Amino acid sequence: NLAAAESGSRLRQEALGLYREVYDHYRTHNGPDNPLTMSYAGNLAMCLMYKPCTVIDCQEAAQLWQAVHDHRAKARGEQHNSTIDAAYWQGQALSWSGQHAAAVPLLQKALAHRQQQLGPRHEDTVLAETALHSATRALLEGNSGEAAASSTTGKAAARQRKKQPGDGAS
Repeated sequence: NLAAAESGSRLRQEALGLYREVYDHYRTHNGPDNPLTMSYAGNLAMCLMYKPCTVIDCQEAAQLWQAVHDHRAKARGEQHNSTIDAAYWQGQALSWSGQHAAAVPLLQKALAHRQQQLGPRHEDTVLAETALHSATRALLEGNSGEAAASSTTGKAAARQRKKQPGDGAS
């Protein structure tokens, strides 16, 4: 997948263009609730969150993750791992765009699920805990998303993305 390979590189804009083109095609021809459309929505959202990302990128990603979450919750249930992953990424996108109050409940949900399913020391649990602490601290300090988006590395996103090859958002 060329877009995935380029999303973390200097060719990010070209990758975003490819993701948008594919997502728009599937949304137009298969409908907004089609599983493949939602998969490409998650892929586009993830690409938007690669660094350097802007607050606007993160806001768009949060909207896409909301659609992915809603689709997964309806299709697989609120407690399905992929639904929780969508909530986690929506929370991250919201936090990185400065919408910390909206991010905290989503990150709390993801953390609770991951603690129960994976245990407290699993890498994904630690990532959710770190994200929740960052969002909570930023909320209490009144920080905007600019600092959060620019100071967070793309390594966590890359690790999460590798876990869902071909299932970026389904």
